[in-house]
Amino acid sequence: MGKRAIGYIRVSSVGGRSGPEYHTLEIQRASIERTARNNDYELVDVLTDEDQSGRSRNRPQFGIAMQRILAGGADAIIVWKVSRFSRNWREAAEDVELLLDNGKDLLSEEGFDTASTG
Repeated sequence: MGKRAIGYIRVSSVGGRSGPEYHTLEIQRASIERTARNNDYELVDVLTDEDQSGRSRNRPQFGIAMQRILAGGADAIIVWKVSRFSRNWREAAEDVELLLDNGKDLLSEEGFDTASTG
């Protein structure tokens, strides 16, 4: 069986935002799909939290993604940028450690990749 991944999209505040600073769902999804393809992962699902701050891990779809990955439903979580995974670096480090301790990985198109030595 090949490697499987769950994509995770987060937009902190949707209300009226547009332009280059608004990281649309489409931009993030396209990045996740590219990262999966470029790293030979089958993308089994993409979960989205809208209007959710990355400062807290109490994000509904993030929790579901982590639970599914840790339960063996996927081998990795893929995000557009690490800031979509978390903006709280202490919690991010704890979550990455939890993934690694369970043989799971975090990948992003910006080059963050716990699955390789690079």
